[in-house]
Amino acid sequence: MAVTRKKVSCVIFDAPSEMPDNQLPTYADVMKFYNLTKQRLKYELNNKDPPHHNVAEIVITKVEQIWDKASIPHVSHRCVQEMLNKYHKAFMNLLKPYKSRKDSGPYQEKISQFKDESKKLFDICSCKCSYISQCQCEKSRKIPAIERDFLEDQLGPRGMIIAKVDEAEFIKLQKRYIRKELTQRQKCRKTDIDGISEKQSDVCEEISSTKEKTDASDDESDNNCRLDPNKAVESC
Repeated sequence: MAVTRKKVSCVIFDAPSEMPDNQLPTYADVMKFYNLTKQRLKYELNNKDPPHHNVAEIVITKVEQIWDKASIPHVSHRCVQEMLNKYHKAFMNLLKPYKSRKDSGPYQEKISQFKDESKKLFDICSCKCSYISQCQCEKSRKIPAIERDFLEDQLGPRGMIIAKVDEAEFIKLQKRYIRKELTQRQKCRKTDIDGISEKQSDVCEEISSTKEKTDASDDESDNNCRLDPNKAVESC
């Protein structure tokens, strides 16, 4: 059975659609693609709603691919996931009372405000400097000089588009991202090892303390066993 445009249309983001790959996506772009992906998975699952996590993974991967294509470093996969989860939750909370409050003036104002804010860039850039042109980030998070004008445009008027991928810059960005991920994993591993070492140290101290008590107890027992010969005779 065919699904009509009206049936799947969202009151905030209208009809689902593919995510444009010639510009960095806005919140609206991300959610339109989210709704489209959800409908596709729902069809594959015989009309059953797919888990949010499954939909989100597809959407996040697509977002990261577009940022990689633009040769702009972005935050980790987990951070992008948290951003999408938070925004999706706000979206669902806004829609919950829609049937009962759709004719309410204040509620309609909230929807309008949410729509306006959704036109902003879904900003996953690793650089958080106030002025991009004066970026002071470390090398792995620094925005390439040739991409700064483009990012500023995407944060504002959005008149520019992503050109053909610069292979050299893309490879450099990939290596930078891999180094960043490895560093994070090493930090996590070091934290785990430190935790284990601390526990082992506590256990060793406990064993040492127990051994000292045992040795002291043995000494006391030996002293008790070493009877005075005279007393031994008397006892006989």
